Order: sequence, then structure tokens, then C-alpha cells
Amino acid sequence: MSRYGVTTLSWTLDHAGPMTKTVADAAMVLQAIAGADPQDPTAAQEPVPEYMKSLTGNVKGLRIGVPTNYFFDGVNEQTVTAVRAAVAKLKEMGATVLDVTVPHAELAGSAGWIVAMAEAACFHEQRMKATPQLFDPIVRERLDAARFYPATDYIKALRVRSLLMDSMQRAFETCDVIAVPSGSPATKLEPAEIAASDVKPGSKSPPIRMGNTFIGNMTGLPAIVVPCGFTNDDPRLPLGIQFYAKPFDEATLFRVSHAYESNTDWHRQRPPLDASSKPGPV
Repeated sequence: MSRYGVTTLSWTLDHAGPMTKTVADAAMVLQAIAGADPQDPTAAQEPVPEYMKSLTGNVKGLRIGVPTNYFFDGVNEQTVTAVRAAVAKLKEMGATVLDVTVPHAELAGSAGWIVAMAEAACFHEQRMKATPQLFDPIVRERLDAARFYPATDYIKALRVRSLLMDSMQRAFETCDVIAVPSGSPATKLEPAEIAASDVKPGSKSPPIRMGNTFIGNMTGLPAIVVPCGFTNDDPRLPLGIQFYAKPFDEATLFRVSHAYESNTDWHRQRPPLDASSKPGPV
């Protein structure tokens, strides 16, 4: 997929993807933007399949791997419950569910953060010198801190990336997709000066747990997130399940996520506008 026209953050991790109301919409958008682009030499030359043909609603025989290590650790309990319920629903629909392990997965967040911020600090170095006031305060703080990352840490992070790619490849020897929580519920938006204070000069770790999603960036594997529930808190907040697939197998992602979407109504609901109301249909 082309990244032409996208402002660079990390040239070895950046990717573009659609955000849509439904899986079908995502398939149609990806159909239009996927494929080679002469204006972006890094875009893959792989042929683009007809993604809409994957939206069959059938998951019989599909093997869904659920990690036994890391991915569910430290995640909000309501998120874990919702994701496991979603996996159970897919099993009820005919999919096969099995355990998988992904060695070194716990390193994805920290290593990915080092790669992303080091490359971002390099790319935006001149802009940071010339017009630092144009950067969001949080971003400016993080780019300033990344200037002090040692080259040895960056090289080690790239070595971790190789380990993660091998781990995911081995996991996919026994399954077609891997299902994990997409993250914990949204937190309150803090003022910029408070959020920026969480980033210390020389810090090499992300301020929030990002491994579940960062491993996709680090390995280059396709992923999709779909709604799978709401919290029981006030206000009730949306929860998501994330599926990973093998390289260039977005078709299988659309197949499993569309089938789940077709048999649930989470995607039809929206978070309440105030704490006293409940999630409701669009």
C-alpha cells in the first residue's frame, strides 16, 4: 500500500489503513488504496485480490489462534471477557479455536517505541529546530527525548523485530488468524502539560501499554479491529477485538471480522454522549 502523501513518523513502521463503520466499507476502501504505486517505491508489488469475495459470513474450518502468553496480561478484565466471548461466538459459528504462543511478544511495545521515536526524531530534526512551536506539546516532548536514544538501543530494537517476525511466523504454522484484545478502554484526555510530563528525557518506553498493537507494526502483518462490546462503567466505553493474519492475507481478516460482525450488533451501537445514557443503535 502506498504511503505517498503521508507525513512520516517512522519510515520502517508507518502504514496507512482505512477507518470505517463496517467491515464491508473497509474492504471497499482497501480495494481502492492497496497495491503498487510508482510514487512510493516501498509499496508492495503483490497483486490485490477482490476483497468483497471474502465477505461470505462463513468461518467454518477457520483456525483462530488465541495467545497464551502476554497479550491478555494486564489488560482490563472487561476487555478480556468481551474478547473471549467474541472468540467463543466464532467457535459457535464453526471456527476452530486453539492456543498459540508468541515468544518475545512482551518486547514489542518497548522495542517498537524506540524504533518509532528514534526515526521520528531523525526525520523531523530540521522542523524541530526551525519551528518547534508548530508541534503538539506532547509530540515535541517525545521527539526531544528520542534525540538521546543511543544507536545501540536502536540496533537492539531492530534485532527484537527479527525475533518477533520469527515468533509470529511460527504461530501461524498452526492457525489462520490470531485474536487478541485491541487494548484497554479509552482513558480521560489529560491537558497537554500533564500528559507531556509523563515523558521523561531519555525514556525508552511508551507511556501506555501498546504491545498488542505495536507487534503488527514491528512485524508488518495485516490486522483489523472490530467492536466486541462495552464496559459496565459510567460512561460505558467501547471495546474491540483485533485479528492478525499472515502477510498479505487481508482477505482472511475480512472473512473472520465480517462473519463476526454479521452475527452481532456491536458495530451498530455508539457510546453514550453522557454518563446517564446507555449505548444505543445508530
